[in-house]
Amino acid sequence: MKFIFHLKLSAVLVLAFCLLAVFAAPATSDSPVLTDGQPEIADWWKSYRAAQAHEQPPQVSVVYSAPVFELAQKLQPFRERLDHLTSLKQWVLRDAETKRLLTQNQKDVLSKPFYTWDQQSLTDQVRGHTISTRLNEEKSFVAEVENVLAHVAILLPDRNPRF
Repeated sequence: MKFIFHLKLSAVLVLAFCLLAVFAAPATSDSPVLTDGQPEIADWWKSYRAAQAHEQPPQVSVVYSAPVFELAQKLQPFRERLDHLTSLKQWVLRDAETKRLLTQNQKDVLSKPFYTWDQQSLTDQVRGHTISTRLNEEKSFVAEVENVLAHVAILLPDRNPRF
């Protein structure tokens, strides 16, 4: 009888210690850190969003009515945005910790280059596409790149680019 009592007591103690060990272990997850119900976001991403996200390409009407030289000038703020995104893409792909978080599809998205938007490349037809079609494709691609970068900014809010 005493033996069974000690056996049950030992089993309960072992179970209690195992549960304590499991619950005391640090949790590793891909979920972002929450502050005030919102995920913590890296400062570099906040800075990008504040400075560059509003730099949109010109409207279709401007694309068709403006001469190539004028269109190249109107695209300058958008090109600066793409340059900023390019440097962020390169940093994420070079940095071992950020690259480790990415899926193969996300790596492929970040590896793909943006179109060239200088005066020489702005002709009525660009690789069989009109400029407006090319701009629409570029806007979609920018959104894909920004989604991947936002993912990195949320999962690694303390990681900062080194250019």
